[in-house]
Amino acid sequence: MARSFGRHSSRLGRLIAAAALVVGSGTLISLVAISPAGAAAATLRVATNGHDVGTCQETNCLTLGYALSQASAASTIILEPGTYPSAQNPTGTSDTVGPLLSGVTITSDPAMQGSASNTIIDATGAPNGLVINANEVTIDGLSVLNADNEGICITPSTPNTNGCLFTPPATAPTPTSVTGALIENNIVNNNDACINHPTAADCPQPPNPFDDYGETIHLMSVVNSTVSNNTVENNAGGILLTDETGPTDGNTISGNTVNGNATDCGITLAGHSQAAVSTSGPTIGQPQPSQAGVYNNMVVNNTANNNGAAGLLAAADGSGSAVYKNTFTGNTAVGDGLAGMTIHSHAPLQDINGNVVTNNTFSNDAIPVGPSGTSGDTEGPPASANLTQTAGVEVLSVFAPLTGTVIQGNTISNVFYGIWQSALASSSAISGNNISVNTGGTPVFTVPAAGSGYWMAAGDGGVFSFGASGFYGSSPGSSLGAPTVGIAHTPDSGGYWLVASNGNVAAFGDATAYGSLQGKPLNAPIVGIAATQAGYGYWLVASDGGVFGFGDASFMGSMGGQHLNAPIVGIAATPDSGGYWLVGSDGGIFSFGDAKFFGSMGGQRLNKPIVGIASTAGSVNPQDGSVVGDGYWLVASDGGVFNFGNAGFMGSMGGQPLNKPIVSIAPGPYALNFSNFSLQATGYWLVASDGGVFSFGQANFFGSLGALKLASPVSAASST
Repeated sequence: MARSFGRHSSRLGRLIAAAALVVGSGTLISLVAISPAGAAAATLRVATNGHDVGTCQETNCLTLGYALSQASAASTIILEPGTYPSAQNPTGTSDTVGPLLSGVTITSDPAMQGSASNTIIDATGAPNGLVINANEVTIDGLSVLNADNEGICITPSTPNTNGCLFTPPATAPTPTSVTGALIENNIVNNNDACINHPTAADCPQPPNPFDDYGETIHLMSVVNSTVSNNTVENNAGGILLTDETGPTDGNTISGNTVNGNATDCGITLAGHSQAAVSTSGPTIGQPQPSQAGVYNNMVVNNTANNNGAAGLLAAADGSGSAVYKNTFTGNTAVGDGLAGMTIHSHAPLQDINGNVVTNNTFSNDAIPVGPSGTSGDTEGPPASANLTQTAGVEVLSVFAPLTGTVIQGNTISNVFYGIWQSALASSSAISGNNISVNTGGTPVFTVPAAGSGYWMAAGDGGVFSFGASGFYGSSPGSSLGAPTVGIAHTPDSGGYWLVASNGNVAAFGDATAYGSLQGKPLNAPIVGIAATQAGYGYWLVASDGGVFGFGDASFMGSMGGQHLNAPIVGIAATPDSGGYWLVGSDGGIFSFGDAKFFGSMGGQRLNKPIVGIASTAGSVNPQDGSVVGDGYWLVASDGGVFNFGNAGFMGSMGGQPLNKPIVSIAPGPYALNFSNFSLQATGYWLVASDGGVFSFGQANFFGSLGALKLASPVSAASST
């Protein structure tokens, strides 16, 4: 679809009066500009030695803003080589192609060897370099630099938009999109400058301090347009397609170089509108393509290397948003901060289905930042899984099955996981990929469903896996230097940590060791371990209540040095890792951080001492998948179970004969209640020191060690 300069002046008859675009059963209103009957397409010229007088046709103008004020539909504006500061535009003008300027072309001057390398719009101090509100606009052969937000913003002009800043209206407006833009052969670098001065008046507040300011070329509600052969480097983020005011579909993003955008993705297809999927009534869950959505776009033959987040991203915001049936083919994404190709659905009632990923090259991608800075790719409640190791392709769905994803013919190398998919994304069609992974890695890894398996750890460091829980290694013969007392798994269940009573920690699978207490003097032995939700750290707890945090496990208090009626026997973290509970053998509970106190057995008569604690999840934020913990279980050595808060009682072994005492409790599967967005555990397992397993509620029995002779008794358990 690339058009030569020679064709620009012949575009008089092309869509000067744009017809309404009908999509599905609704009507999408496109912006319309009508030239007077018989009007000729004007050619306007701008030069650094020009003057902002007249029509810019007989003599050169000085600024692009003034030339746009003199232009009409289908005009061509030619910029001679030079630098054109936006700040020099006369009062009342700007570098905005208004909605009446359909068919306008803005280009460098080939007759004077003009190109993007020498024809520069310097947007220092301006919100945007160029804003395009009209249909069929071409931007060719320019540099657009130093804007506070987007370098090039393409969007309809509506009462709710200011450039590409969008303020949601009180009532849903008529869907509106821009059509037919052509953005080619440009250099769009060093924009998103608000990162350097975020308090400036034209700087919106991003979702978090590490996010972008709209990325650099932003197509917001744009259809049937092309962005090709541009260089997009050294911004916060690269090329962004969203759908705030109407659908974004049928676009082609091809042949662009999108490298080194430090804090965000290279090429992003993001569903922002919550009108793209019906969230109520008889059509609930069905896409609404006439209203919104990012769909049927082609991302072809681009290079997206060394960006701060994903190289290529297809993801949606809250419930009702959609990014579906897009194709990513022939692209290269190397050395990006998240997976080369990342597909995310982390809210209910989204449509992220049917995206196709073929014949791309991904390498050295998905390097999580980890505990020293932002956490890596960590979205969703604990019942979903999070990625803690490098991956070429990642497909994540938290709340509903993701269908129709095709991953074929890609070349993937120098990563831990070639293709990583969460349990609800496991229907992906994966074939014909050439995958080479790092030592210990897996070409295709599917996260086991929550509650689909469990692990046991014995005192000698032996690990035993059951159901969908994978075996990733052990520390046989007490190689930790002391008996193993705890096991905790990574968020995606692709690995686990073992801890010994001396505080030594060993990591297996995709678990990373973030430190230990090996060789350090302890006032009391370590008795338990709990991992953070992100999987970039863990806490250790000692029997005197001392707590030790490693990685991103923040210290929020302890009972070390305080009087205890009974020794501490376990630790459990809240689902958001903002706090933790300690439990004593008398059932006393000590809460820290955002861990709420829901009750205890302290001061009550127990038949046998408490030996373990497990937390359950509670309310879910449907926008970001975050979870607030609201309950816990305690288990005694005779199998008695005591539930507090939202942790339901589903049975126990109290009062029943046991061959060996219970040593651990592990939560089973979760059920999401969409009516109130609660995440409720539906079962749990009790594990005895002889490896016997007792299942309650909907926790299925996957096997045990009860009939086997063990070299060392089981000391701890964990579950997917």
